[in-house]
Amino acid sequence: MIKSNAWYLIYTRSKHERKVATFLEWKNIESFLPLNKVIKQWHDRKKLIEEPLFPSYLFVYLKTADDYFECLNCDGALTFIKTGTQVAIISQSLINQLQTVVNNVKNIEVSTARFTAGQQVTITEGPLTGVSGKIVTADRKNKIIVNIELLDRSLIIDVPECQLASFKTPQGLTA
Repeated sequence: MIKSNAWYLIYTRSKHERKVATFLEWKNIESFLPLNKVIKQWHDRKKLIEEPLFPSYLFVYLKTADDYFECLNCDGALTFIKTGTQVAIISQSLINQLQTVVNNVKNIEVSTARFTAGQQVTITEGPLTGVSGKIVTADRKNKIIVNIELLDRSLIIDVPECQLASFKTPQGLTA
């Protein structure tokens, strides 16, 4: 059922991601909550805040089966994400790529749109070296989309043309 020493994904109640992460930290269970800095506008002020990149999701590293039950025992944690009847395992490389993106990229945009058109590329320079994704041309900017299939989400980030291998404008895409 649960593989030891692997990353998993928990679905949480809305706005409970930090509470669950804090509880897991207290229980010595490693978690990863990717945060995105955004400017929020109120009627009287603007403020830079951090909000979850993937609302209601939290990555957790389980060392034992007991950790699985501790996670589910946390107030705000609803369930582990499954593929079929098995709890889905998240690859270490995906966690590493997400950590690199949130630590080094500003203006991350998350999209629920399913992108199928475009050329597969890999970033060859800079802090995101090795991250793969698909190219989208929008507003005369080159953006790379990194699909995270398990979450059914895509990260959209600006990447200079010179930092991409196999860069070619995809056919059939419009601005």
